[in-house]
Amino acid sequence: MHLADTDRIYGGLLKELEWENKKLDEQESCGYLIEDTTVGALASFLKQRTGMKVIQIVGNTDTVCSRIGILVEAEVSGLAGSKCPWNL
Repeated sequence: MHLADTDRIYGGLLKELEWENKKLDEQESCGYLIEDTTVGALASFLKQRTGMKVIQIVGNTDTVCSRIGILVEAEVSGLAGSKCPWNL
């Protein structure tokens, strides 16, 4: 599953979000460039698309964002260096 050319967990998520063509870098799976939106609007979008009932936000929901990092649970332990979304 994780050794495939495209990680199937991320592939399924990107398909659900319709973000297949929004990756920042073809070699990395966690960084995306989307249209400008607010953090609050992005949270609402993610809840609607994924069926999540709760998303915790730290900070101002009116902040505009477009560079998005997503960490899927299995990926978290391997992100110690330049692959971290906060380095994108």
